[in-house]
Amino acid sequence: MIVLRDVICADRRPVPQEEAAVIHGLRKKVIIQPGGLIEIRSSELPQGEVADVIVILEPASGEPHVLSSYIGAGKGSFATPEEVDRFLRKERDSWES
Repeated sequence: MIVLRDVICADRRPVPQEEAAVIHGLRKKVIIQPGGLIEIRSSELPQGEVADVIVILEPASGEPHVLSSYIGAGKGSFATPEEVDRFLRKERDSWES
């Protein structure tokens, strides 16, 4: 059972203890079955209670995406430092003409 007690607001300040709710949680690794079925069984789960379920998928097997793989991938971006240098040199040269 996971119990979260120290809560931080979006503006990074702590929520006073009397205003913070205690959140009880359970973390399980599951295999998604055909048809998208996910099954969770635990004696820690109280029968008849309502629970929110959040599914966080792990990255697909194979090569993980590293942030550097996105360099130069966006429209109008530069793939290499040399391309940036060429662009800046061209722009500076146009100012002098």
